[in-house]
Amino acid sequence: MPENQLPATPEIRVLQGRECTDRTGIAILAGVAAGRAIDMRAGRDDAFPTPLEKVGRTWWYPLEGKDGVYAYALLLTARGEAVRPPAIEDGDPRDLLNPDDAAAAMRIARSTFDHYVRLSAPYWEAAALGEELGGYPPLPRPDVETELTNNLGTYTHREWYRATLAAHQANRPGLAVNRGATRRLIEE
Repeated sequence: MPENQLPATPEIRVLQGRECTDRTGIAILAGVAAGRAIDMRAGRDDAFPTPLEKVGRTWWYPLEGKDGVYAYALLLTARGEAVRPPAIEDGDPRDLLNPDDAAAAMRIARSTFDHYVRLSAPYWEAAALGEELGGYPPLPRPDVETELTNNLGTYTHREWYRATLAAHQANRPGLAVNRGATRRLIEE
């Protein structure tokens, strides 16, 4: 398994009468990158869980308690919520925005907007089939889609009402963490 690919569930061991996990488990439960990234957090983040015991070369961290893994996962979620995307620039909510104008209204580069379209397209396709993907797409489904043809071929031109982008942006989760992992953690 590649270093940054996480297993589906964390390894849990009982040490000193407490359920514990290792750094890979913390990454899974907190929804953060594994490998070197979680090791860097351990060295730089004062709120990183305090290890309970070292077994071989691996530190084990308690799940429960104020300095435990669950508390850390909730802290990362709170930090992520604090890093909310900026509001859409003011304007007429009925303005129909092409990708250039939409990117400008969102205060992002056009290349970033195009990347958001690529990330969001599977959500739009799933919704059209009555299915739901987990997570939250970076962009809402376009209000207007038009098939156009140029010398390169046929393409889909998309446009969004300013009000659609504003409503979506206002409800987007914070950017810093994978909220899905922490939500599953809370629900268990």
